[in-house]
Amino acid sequence: MPNIIKICGLTEQQSIAACLRVGATHLGFVFHPQSPRNVTYERAANLANVTRGMTKSVALVANPSQSLLQDILVQVRPDIIQFHGNETSDQMKKMRDLLPNEIEIWKAIGVSSETDFVNAADFSPYIDKLLFDARPPKRSDHGQDRLGGHGVPFDWEILKAYKGSAPWILAGGLTPDNVAKAITIARQVSGFTGVDVSSGVESSLGKKDDKAIESFIRNAIKAMDGV
Repeated sequence: MPNIIKICGLTEQQSIAACLRVGATHLGFVFHPQSPRNVTYERAANLANVTRGMTKSVALVANPSQSLLQDILVQVRPDIIQFHGNETSDQMKKMRDLLPNEIEIWKAIGVSSETDFVNAADFSPYIDKLLFDARPPKRSDHGQDRLGGHGVPFDWEILKAYKGSAPWILAGGLTPDNVAKAITIARQVSGFTGVDVSSGVESSLGKKDDKAIESFIRNAIKAMDGV
């Protein structure tokens, strides 16, 4: 049964508290300068330390240097590194050899059509989970460098084209209002393990809404439990 509910792009303590009140399992911190949710190592560490042992912390990076990864590992001490750039399977193999065994590796795949699932299986030997995210719009008001958090879903029916062995998480355009429908469709596909939201629980760009966070988590839990 799917059980991951990840709230990504967290920057404030009050948002962390909202996540904890209703049962988020994973908290995401973005380390990408072009993102409005970018946080410093110190800020992320302070936020992650509050929940250590209660939730899993996820560091989101895009095409990172080894020095950046090392700084994150030492200063933030995340449970998971989520690669959200255009990293190849060969690069993920190198990352698996580089990163400590206890660190999970997630790889985000931009999705807009069934063909985007074809190469997903190439990552399976080197990652713990895939994350299927909506491919960024061709014209984004926030620039081409922002690789996620656009608030645009893809057609969830095409998830049925995924035939890989790696467990996966659904992201991209999820909101408190549509997450139950998304889960109903996603759980029909083998390997589905949970959902990930960022802009869908914000009151403005990069600003999380506590009530939306709580509503999203409650609706996701009900849908996962089949209520």
